[in-house]
Amino acid sequence: MANEAEATRVDIAIIGAGPAGLAAGAQAARRKISHVVLDSARLAYTIFRYQKGKHVMDEPSELPLRGETGFGAFKASSRETVLQVFEQASREAGTNICAGPGNAVTRISGATGNFVLSLADGRTVLCATLVLATGAGDVRTFQVPGANLPHVAYQLDDPEAYSKQTISVVGAGDAGIENALALAKSDNDVSIVNRGADFARAKPQNATDITVAIKGGTITHYANCEVERFEAGAMVLSGGVRQELDLVIGRLGAIPSRDLLKMIGVQFPSDPNGIPELSATYETNVPGVFLIGALAGCPLIKQCLNQGYEVIENICGNQLKSADEPLLQQRFAAFADRRSVDEHLQEIKSKVPLLGPLTTLQLRQFVGGSSIVRPRSGERIFSRHDYSDDFYMILSGTVSFQDMDQSGAADAQDHGGPRARLGTAGVGEFFGEIGLLSGRRRTATVTAGESCVLLKTPRKLMSTMTKDVPGIKPLIDRAFILHRIRDFAGPEVAPAEVGALADAAVLERFAQGHEIFHQGDESNGLLLIRSGSVTVSIATQEGEVIVGYLPAGNLLGEMTLCSPDTKRQATVRASVTTEIIRLPIAPLREFLARHPAVKTSLESL
Repeated sequence: MANEAEATRVDIAIIGAGPAGLAAGAQAARRKISHVVLDSARLAYTIFRYQKGKHVMDEPSELPLRGETGFGAFKASSRETVLQVFEQASREAGTNICAGPGNAVTRISGATGNFVLSLADGRTVLCATLVLATGAGDVRTFQVPGANLPHVAYQLDDPEAYSKQTISVVGAGDAGIENALALAKSDNDVSIVNRGADFARAKPQNATDITVAIKGGTITHYANCEVERFEAGAMVLSGGVRQELDLVIGRLGAIPSRDLLKMIGVQFPSDPNGIPELSATYETNVPGVFLIGALAGCPLIKQCLNQGYEVIENICGNQLKSADEPLLQQRFAAFADRRSVDEHLQEIKSKVPLLGPLTTLQLRQFVGGSSIVRPRSGERIFSRHDYSDDFYMILSGTVSFQDMDQSGAADAQDHGGPRARLGTAGVGEFFGEIGLLSGRRRTATVTAGESCVLLKTPRKLMSTMTKDVPGIKPLIDRAFILHRIRDFAGPEVAPAEVGALADAAVLERFAQGHEIFHQGDESNGLLLIRSGSVTVSIATQEGEVIVGYLPAGNLLGEMTLCSPDTKRQATVRASVTTEIIRLPIAPLREFLARHPAVKTSLESL
């Protein structure tokens, strides 16, 4: 390592030359603060790696881009235009950018006022303050046999370089969808492999475009599938589906790089995949170390540009309100009080346990992308069989659940007679998880009670947050179990008993075509279909006959709990990749022995 006399000294060192780092560097330059922006690749490398001609969006549309960032020319446009905007804005500001392999930061030591950065080429940078803007991280790769074969790739530079080839894109996010659509335009035979059944995490236009292409036959959709292995010139999916291919492109997201953060003592939540909590100025628990952009949970370009500007102003002592402040003020206008945005956010986080794992920045994004609604007492929020898929959290008042059809009559067709009110939910609880997990129709009618205030979140945003904040998924799974147990147990059973039964549940995943249980097997409990779907078949003299199809949200195996015969009466297979929540038989039988009315309810299903 070079000694201090040979080192470069600056006031602020910024690691990462993506949108967040460039905006921070430009503002430091305009403030005449000595600085350096370090990157192991080139300016805006992630955008540079987008496919040729890609349309870069400027979402979220409601979030304003601070004009002061110097990147005001950024608008939704092509990859090439966006790169020109970033290069020009950085040049005009006089940003000191050092990019290339030798500028990779390999080690950080020291403390606020005297951080020491060791670079790959042996140089040393000393700085008083450190801003980390290192982006989403390293590309996820396939972890299956054959992943190193030559036809497996993770990047598409130019779709027009391929023609009349058979290509599969694995991944149903925006990048995967855009790759598939672009390749289909170049006269290729294109398929897209999707772990789910739809495109809930994609931008609305991308979801629409890929759906149209699939329906039109220009792209083949392999839904509820995963890659099992690669073979020479081929890919094998769950269920044994084999594709002969010229090329496979994996668009599997990124793994955040945390080595530098851990090196200097930045604390993470208990969840190893969580995001550090930051102050209102983007400072971590380590004094003098600030975190912005995708690594802070804010991956959108507009968010990154705003934060880059704001973090420098905060470091200079000019603490700014976040650019989303007016948007959040508008959201909270529904409460008609004088509390600040921060007070409202703090109250929401304290009231709704589901939002506990979110950092303050993530919570601001979440509320900004949601809406706050105040339905009248008795107003129907949604009806059984509706196709809506928004997710709801109760901020005030109550809602009631009833198994009603859209005409308002109790639904007797499915259950042999009218069902009673399924129960109520109050502050801090949430509902709509069936639509979130599977996109299927509503399973109950929900009506607002007195003083009801709800946080209404689009499925896409909720799906994204569930993926990005791992602590949320177990809470949603448990709520799904609780709600389904309440459906057949009724409101009379004590919540503690329902909770104890839910705690015994086990989550199991089955590939397409896999047998979940066989006719004649001993029962191992009651099964709840969390996602996916199953076929039900019985053995006859003529052979096996499929007698039913059950989508997510349904129960399996209830008859073996109600009958002295514990043998399975049918064979059940996953028709697509399916997740099952199993309630083990021993605690279930004990539960039913204490509540014979629940057994009767199960028999009627």
